Amino acid sequence: MATYFRNGLKHYVQGETLTGPKEASIEILDRAIENYWKLPAQAPLMRRFMAEVHGL
Repeated sequence: MATYFRNGLKHYVQGETLTGPKEASIEILDRAIENYWKLPAQAPLMRRFMAEVHGL
C-alpha cells in the first residue's frame, strides 16, 4: 500500500490531487525514521512522532 502511494508522490504533477490512506503515510514516515535512527544524531521531533503514533 505504501509503495503505491510513494510512487504517486514520485510522479506527482503540480495541480493534481493526491490522496492516500493514513496508514500509508505512517508507513512511509516509519521507514524514513528507521533510516534516520541509523544516523549519529536523533532529533527530538522524530522521538515525538514515534511516541504519538506508536506509544513508544
